[in-house]
Amino acid sequence: MSKGGGDGLEVIGYFIFFWAFIFSSKFRQSQIQEWNESGVIGKFFIIIEACSSVLCGVCLPVYIIYLSFIE
Repeated sequence: MSKGGGDGLEVIGYFIFFWAFIFSSKFRQSQIQEWNESGVIGKFFIIIEACSSVLCGVCLPVYIIYLSFIE
């Protein structure tokens, strides 16, 4: 049984996707196009991925900085 070896890569991917969406207009356009072409279930999963990206791209770094400097 696997112990989640790919979880670290997923976190890194969500981190990169968040910042790519913020700074890359091409990436943002492709995500908007994917949103427009997807159905209800596809949009649901895009929302889940976006929430995960915000957590990994903003909340996790802030939490790590908090643990490093505040505590």
